[in-house]
Amino acid sequence: MSTTQRRRKVSSRIYRRCRVAPSACLLRSRSTRARAIRDRNGAPHDAQSRQAGGVRKVDLATGVCTAQPSLLCPQGHHICGCMAGRLPDGRIVCAGTTRMFSSDGESSEADEEEYHTMAGVLEPPPHGSPSGASWQWRALPEMGDAHRYGTVECVQSDGRFAVFGGQDTSGADTSSCEVLTLDADGARWSTLSPMHEPRCGFACVAIGGCVVVAGGGGLTSAEVYEEGLGRWRRLPCSLPHDGHTH
Repeated sequence: MSTTQRRRKVSSRIYRRCRVAPSACLLRSRSTRARAIRDRNGAPHDAQSRQAGGVRKVDLATGVCTAQPSLLCPQGHHICGCMAGRLPDGRIVCAGTTRMFSSDGESSEADEEEYHTMAGVLEPPPHGSPSGASWQWRALPEMGDAHRYGTVECVQSDGRFAVFGGQDTSGADTSSCEVLTLDADGARWSTLSPMHEPRCGFACVAIGGCVVVAGGGGLTSAEVYEEGLGRWRRLPCSLPHDGHTH
């Protein structure tokens, strides 16, 4: 199959997916983009861009993009990675890591970095709010582990938002997994059984009461998490190549 044919095939899949979901919420940390620009060009970005977390709602049928309330981010921090998922009731959960630079101002050495976890939910205004009131972010308890890069997420069949793997703040790949429960008793994170192998930047999909993960960082293996049993099982297959799989 030629490169052009492969692109057309992928585009067709995306189009079919867009017809199912008429709109999507695109969460992108402006600071992440600014950081990438600084890394490429060697020029620092301003403090305001480091703290901003832009959110856009995209109508997949028309391509119209509208601004939404920005992600909640502590003063002096910027979002270096975030994951988002749509819950069955329409709310959007976002979870990730913020980074704060500290420097004594007297040295040319690189700034020290401090990592903190963050989480929030974008939800409709409370009952009885004025007509036209917009959806707003509400802060949620922080995740237990901070991740710099490569963590993936999905919404499980039971409607809970889960995060898997990624790199920890030391740069090592992890196998840790957490799940967020939002119910009448409040919001809380709890740990899931760890994956058999540490993974970063891998493929992940929830289907039929299971979560399937594959690849990531030189791995060709795949495994499945059985939600009802709370355990991971290795799959007897391998990817045709190694490297990061998205």
